[in-house]
Amino acid sequence: MKKTQKLLTLVMSVVLAFCLVLGLVACSVPRDVGGEYITPEIPDDQKVNPPAAVSRVYSVTIMYNDNAIDGGVLSVDKSAGTINVTANVVKDADADGAVVFDSSDKNVATITAAGAVTLLKKGETVLSATAGSKSHSVVLVVNDTHAETGVEHNITVNGGTANVAAARAGEYVTLAVEVPKHKDFTGWRFPNTVTWISGNVFKMPDCDVEIVAEFTDMLYELNVVGAKIVKADTELDPEGMDGGHTNDGNTAEYAITKYLFPYNTTIDVEAIAEPAGKIFVGWDNGSQDNRAGENGVPSYSFETPDKTHTVWAIFGELKTKVLTAGGIGDVKRSEAITNGKVPGEDFPDKTFEGLCGYRITIGAGATTADGYTNENIQGSDLNSIETGTRLMKAIFRNNSEGTVTVEIYASYYGILASSGRVTIAGGETKKVFFTAGMGIDKPWMGFAVRENNSSTDVVLDMVLGSTTMYPKGDKSLAVTGGPQYVKLKDASKDFMYKNGDPKPFADNGWQREGYLANKVGAIYVANYAHSGCYNNPTAANPTYLSAPIVNMPAYDAENPKGIIYGKYLNLALNPEVSVKTTLKLVICKTANPMAAGSIVASVEIDSDSIGDMKMFKLEWDRVEGQNYYFAILKEKLDATGTYDANSFCIQMVYNNCIGYEED
Repeated sequence: MKKTQKLLTLVMSVVLAFCLVLGLVACSVPRDVGGEYITPEIPDDQKVNPPAAVSRVYSVTIMYNDNAIDGGVLSVDKSAGTINVTANVVKDADADGAVVFDSSDKNVATITAAGAVTLLKKGETVLSATAGSKSHSVVLVVNDTHAETGVEHNITVNGGTANVAAARAGEYVTLAVEVPKHKDFTGWRFPNTVTWISGNVFKMPDCDVEIVAEFTDMLYELNVVGAKIVKADTELDPEGMDGGHTNDGNTAEYAITKYLFPYNTTIDVEAIAEPAGKIFVGWDNGSQDNRAGENGVPSYSFETPDKTHTVWAIFGELKTKVLTAGGIGDVKRSEAITNGKVPGEDFPDKTFEGLCGYRITIGAGATTADGYTNENIQGSDLNSIETGTRLMKAIFRNNSEGTVTVEIYASYYGILASSGRVTIAGGETKKVFFTAGMGIDKPWMGFAVRENNSSTDVVLDMVLGSTTMYPKGDKSLAVTGGPQYVKLKDASKDFMYKNGDPKPFADNGWQREGYLANKVGAIYVANYAHSGCYNNPTAANPTYLSAPIVNMPAYDAENPKGIIYGKYLNLALNPEVSVKTTLKLVICKTANPMAAGSIVASVEIDSDSIGDMKMFKLEWDRVEGQNYYFAILKEKLDATGTYDANSFCIQMVYNNCIGYEED
């Protein structure tokens, strides 16, 4: 009993002491008014910061040919000369991973900081790579089989070369490829006897070897606009991809299709069907206005070059009515064909593609003399001054049994546009394309029966349409860069002074007035010169055309020179007339170039060949505030008693983008 009381007394004492301690601790922690405990603030000088993070390198591994080295031993042959090793470093992102390479025996091999190992002699060395506190080592065993093996074996390389012509088994041989033009190298083809290959290096087997360099054709981009490929002389599948559009958005004739082809592939293309209101003109190959193929023929064949190349199918607005006269004189009978509808029919005949012309009855045996002076179609809407060279499309259909040869033409002051002699057999339909050069203005035209041996009348249908040959501008007026055209007052034919008289139809020497086409800085003049025309001009009393220049550059006192570059084009294309033309082109201070002191610059033009082109330059000292005129002077007749074709175009610019070459 006494022992139990003593034990109980001891336990109670311990519990009381523990509670006392808890009470003291609780009393030492501050409380807010609500009874919650408040964490005391620790002064800065008593705070303990955690240790800074340490960036580490975890491992370094030496690699050869991007692979870890099996068993830590790398065996190579001294004949390899140099090999390359790398180090794979595993580390924290901001740890310094710079690698230091070393070789334990630099007599056997040395190693650069970049890992290039130079093999010096047979033996062993330890290659090590260290980054941070980590390192890795491998044993490099250098063999010298060249000194140990026997017979050398021949090496043949097709499409390249080897650094040696023969080698012993175990030696390393380095290849170099010789890539042919228009080819890409794809790799080497080795015989099965070669078991070790690394890029352009292989280990020689104990036999002769023949190695082949393999190539594939380089492919070049071909763009086809307004057409599709119908045949390609290549094994490559010529599938194209849509390359977008130019000019008219989704209009089919401007759709671009891109292809890839090897060099010198023969390509056949076919233009799309002619869009409504348009006619196929021709093909531009490589660059715009670089006309190729046959005019009006919608198929074309060419070979691909070794660069990106574009071929365009060109379409122009179709003029369906060129012939405006009621009929043709000098034939037995003619009746109008209107928009493809022939006389007596209720609907248009699709053969004539909506064009206008005539149904012509040609008498048995009727023929027309050679030449182009019989203008028996007294009305046309053929105008190549405003649009430049035009493509003419004629369709002939012989409704009879007899064969007939005919020709339709326009002869305009020495400019000849002719279908040439077209022979149409009985029952045959023939389509012919020809061109009408620049400078023609609504002439009377001619239709001639060149040969008709039929004993009966021949009923021939003939229609004629036209379009602009170069929709982006006539090729003859092409310039390079950004032209600064010379502009003359008024773009109509009603202003030019003719011998001082501004009336365009005054009979004062020029049979046809001048025309201005200021959009391309050009002046067109069509005239027949013969005895009695031009008022019998002389050097002292020439006939002339003149007009004010309205866009002279601002006067610059430090550089007062006036300079105009020009191109003269002889438009005469008729071999039946003289095409010799002598002119003087001048810059003058008055409308009358013959006034005293008026001429400040001049150049003489002497042209005697069809289609001749000459470049010229007019340069003078400008006077501030002075206005200037451009004038064309005719100082003499080029022939007496015969016709001369003075049909020409003059194009002028301020900057030399026209092709003039300085002396």
